[in-house]
Amino acid sequence: MGEASGVEEPPGAARRPVAEAPPAAAALALALARLLADALDALRTEPVDDRLPLAAFRVPGEAGQCARRLREGLGPGDRMLTRRPPTARGAGGAEYALPALALLGPGAGPGHPLVGREVPFPFAAVLAASPAGAAAVAAGSSFVHRPRGGAL
Repeated sequence: MGEASGVEEPPGAARRPVAEAPPAAAALALALARLLADALDALRTEPVDDRLPLAAFRVPGEAGQCARRLREGLGPGDRMLTRRPPTARGAGGAEYALPALALLGPGAGPGHPLVGREVPFPFAAVLAASPAGAAAVAAGSSFVHRPRGGAL
């Protein structure tokens, strides 16, 4: 399913690029994304406490499969910024998918498989876009954070 539009897209459908972001915006997006990834990687998760509100998967192997499908959505120029393993096992045997942050490459937009992707654990994709490109992504998204005084 097309994540941003809710419309079924055929396999191999071309991604719709958004207008390129100015180099300064792309550099800022990368710097902010790296800081956020470092903060996510620093969260204490081990030993995992089954009472904590992490995304527990009761079906063996399901957390790993979900995290793997997310990584399969990475395209050329994209990369996962969080560095730790994508899953952890709790003392009670539950498997947890850990927070993940992806940085999408130049030209990523509403047609990218990770834009607007909803998974049952904390995940976000960061991309740099021009104001018109950001508006195109926001128009097809079900949740958009709008900073005070922001253009969106």
